Parts: sequence; C-alpha cells; structure tokens
Amino acid sequence: MIKVPKPTNHHAISLINSCKNIGELKQIHARILTDNNFFPHETSFQLSKLACIYALSPNESLAYAKTIFNQQQNPPFLLYNALIRGFSSSNQPLEALSLYKTMIQSGMRPNNFTFPFVIKACIESSTNRYGILIHTHVFKCGLESDSYIQSSLIHLYANGKDLKAAEQLFDVCPERDTVSWNSMIDGYVKAGNMELARAVFDRMVCRDIISWNTMINGYAIIGNIEEATRLFDEMPERNIISWNSMMVGYVKCGNVDDALKMFREMPRRDVISWNAILACYAQSGKSNEALALFDEMEATGVKPTEATVVSLLSACGHLGALDQGLYLHSYINDHKIEINSIVSTALVDTYSKCGSISRAAEVYILLSNIYAAAKRWDDARKVRNLMKSKGVAKVPGVSVIELKGMVHRFVAGDWSHPESNHIYEKWSEISTRLKNTIGYSPDTEQVLLDIEEEEKEHALSVHSEKLAIAYGFLQLGPFEAIRIVKNLRVCRDCHDVTKLISSIYDREIVVRDRNRFHHFKDGQCSCLDFW
Repeated sequence: MIKVPKPTNHHAISLINSCKNIGELKQIHARILTDNNFFPHETSFQLSKLACIYALSPNESLAYAKTIFNQQQNPPFLLYNALIRGFSSSNQPLEALSLYKTMIQSGMRPNNFTFPFVIKACIESSTNRYGILIHTHVFKCGLESDSYIQSSLIHLYANGKDLKAAEQLFDVCPERDTVSWNSMIDGYVKAGNMELARAVFDRMVCRDIISWNTMINGYAIIGNIEEATRLFDEMPERNIISWNSMMVGYVKCGNVDDALKMFREMPRRDVISWNAILACYAQSGKSNEALALFDEMEATGVKPTEATVVSLLSACGHLGALDQGLYLHSYINDHKIEINSIVSTALVDTYSKCGSISRAAEVYILLSNIYAAAKRWDDARKVRNLMKSKGVAKVPGVSVIELKGMVHRFVAGDWSHPESNHIYEKWSEISTRLKNTIGYSPDTEQVLLDIEEEEKEHALSVHSEKLAIAYGFLQLGPFEAIRIVKNLRVCRDCHDVTKLISSIYDREIVVRDRNRFHHFKDGQCSCLDFW
C-alpha cells in the first residue's frame, strides 16, 4: 500500500503519474473522493486523469474507467478519446462507436487521434456501413490527408471486401505504411485473388512478418503448397503463425507425412497447431494416431477447442469406438465446450457409426437421416418438419473438379453444365461396363426417401460425384488421377462404385468429402470402407 499524504491538486496529479498498478490508482481515487480540499473542477480533472489511465490499462479497468466517465457531468475530450481507444481494442467495440456518437452529439470535434480507433472499432464489430459514415466525418473535419487515418480506412475497406474503395485510397495515399500494404494483400487473399496479392507483395519494400504470413496462408488455402514452401524458406524470420500456415497447407493437400514433419519441427505449438495435425490424422483415416496424439496434447496443458473435439469424434466414429466417443461427450460437457451445430453433428455422426441410435437421437440434428435409413418414414418426416420449423436446412451435395485452371461444379441431376449431354453419356457408358463386367447394381438402401425402387436407382445414378468422375474421364488423360472435392459425406453407393471404377479402369481417384480424403486405387480405398 502506498502512503497517500494530504493531497493538493499538484500532489494528486504527481501521485497519479507515479502509480505502478491499478491498486495504487484506486487508493488515489478513494482519497480524491473523500477529501474536501479540492474544488469541483479540480476533482473532475483528477478523476478524468485517473479514468484515462484506467481506460488504457489491461484486465477489467476499462469498465472502471467507464464508471468514472458516467459520473461526470461534462467528460473532457481527452477522456472520450481514451475510452474510444480502449473499447476499440476490447471485446466491446460497439461501445467505442456509442461513445463516438455521444461525443458528436455533445458538440465535440473528433481529431486525428479519434478516427483511427473509431475505424478500428468498425472493423472489429464488422459494421462497415458505419465505417462509411465515419469516412464522411473525416472529410468534414478536413483530415482526409492524414496518413494514419488513410491507412485505417484502407484496412476498413479491404477487410470489408470493398476492394475497389480500398484500391482508390491506396493509389492516392502519399505515405503508405506497412498496415496499408498488408491490408491490401490481406484483402486480395480473402477475395481469392492471389495474383493481385502477389503483385502488391512484390512491390512492397517494407515487408514484415504479417506480409509473409498472409501470402503463405493464401497459397496454402488454395493448395499451392510449392509456392507457400518457397516463401516459407525465404522468410527472414518466422513465428508460430508461419509454421501453422505451412502445416495447414500440407493438411489441405492430404500430405500427412509432411504435415507431421512440420509439426514435430515446430519450435513452439499452440492449439491451432494441435488441431491441424489432429484433423490431418482424422481425415486421413489414422484414427488411432489421432486419439494417441490427443493424450499427448492433454499432457502439454493445451486447452482443446471445438475443432479439437470434432476431429477426435471423427476418429472415434471411424474406429467404432463408442466408449471413447462417450468419454469425449462427457469431456465436452465437463470443459464447457459449446455444443453448437458443428459439434452436435459430429456427435450424432459418431454415435450413429458406433450403433448407438438412442444417443444420436438425443443430439437430434441428423436424426432425420437416421430414421430414413431405418425406413421409419413417418418419423423422418416429423423430424424434417421440426428441423424446418427451427430453421435447420439440409445442405445440397456439391462436387467440384478443377481442370486446366477452371472449376466445374455439379449437383445431383445437374444439367446446367454446357457439356451435360456428353457427361451423362459417359456415365451411362461407365455404368453399363460396371454392370456387364461384375454385375454391379445400385445400393438403393442409401436413398433416404420413400419412393419407388426404380426412382431410387435413377436418383443414385445422378449423384454429383458420379457426374464429376464422368467429366474427369472426358477431360483427363488415361493415366491422370481424378481429384474431386465434395461438401458432404460421400454415400456408400458412390463409394463402392468409385472403388470398382478404380479397379476396372486402373485409375487413381481422390475424393475429399466432408470428413476425410478417400484415395481410391486398385479397387481399394484408404479409409478401409469406414468413414
């Protein structure tokens, strides 16, 4: 405890400036409030000085500063700026915008210290429309040429994907700082335009680690692991984000060995590192390895997240490990991990694969398909109606194949592709060969609709991944692998058919569905028929 002498105004300010922690500040605050030596205007000044320090301090002192602010009849401009700055960097950025509105209504004129943090609050709260209004205020205050404000506005528009506005500001900005350059790179990366992102990066003289990490992450996202690796090797310095971005790139490409090598070589790991390698194991059918790695993760003291348990539940489902699935469910509850739609879907999927229908029903989300698979059509309809009333919609299956730099998208029964006639003819040819060679017949048990058998066979024959495979046969050479991405879990019939195709046509086919990679070759799949 510090010794607080009978204060004068000068003494109080000196003590405030010399405080080393919030506890000492609160002692001064209490003395100011209880002492009768100060005139009201002196007390107000001292309290404002205290509140400014509180506002820019860590922990829960921001709320304490706001309390002092609310108790003042006419808070000074300096205190408004301090609170706006503090809230813009907190988990309550909208509070900064509310304070700005109050400042304007009180007749105060924002300055070059106000706007960057108001703009930051717009970015953090995803209120880009409000940001456009702030931009007009910048012009009204004659601060449009301020380089720091310009940089903040470029970040605002690039973050909000209004790249045209960001480009206009960037092109006329006389002094582009690192934030401006990085904002443009990040905006292009988020828009999927790596060519423009690279053009800005190559022009950038003042690159920092954020510049490098953004580019590496962008290349990793689109699967260009070669370019990501080249930049990673050229980096003058690296941090954990650099390593994580590279590892995620290997994961997205299904390269388990290189992902694990990167993981083991990392000088430090965080929860993102662990989640990436767990997802890689789970999606590649290495379920035992994923569960063993979780034990290692717990031993390090890293706190699991939603992504952690989703990967582990996938591993449990793949192994049919009900006991471990139950343990994870309890772990989720005990550690207060939110059971949202993603986690609940993973739980239902795990319980279903482990044969525990009653537990899956309790989680509910996928119950409609479970009933349909069991031919309990009335129950399935009831659940679907309930899902509809709750706003839960079934996502349509989409299969994508990239050929010669162009992405081709297919949905079941799709006739929108310009080469649809050739695609359906090719699939008919493949299907006929399968039937004539090995007597293939569609697995109609997979059609979760109460319709006639013939209609079920037709529904299966036009699944999106089959159309994508047929198009791959039309466009690729006989020895080129066909690579397809599907947004949902591949159905059993499509899985069986793809195995047969890989055998009869001696063709490697890789399908990345919602859960994992399926590497089909010589009539076998890497998932060992359990996915």
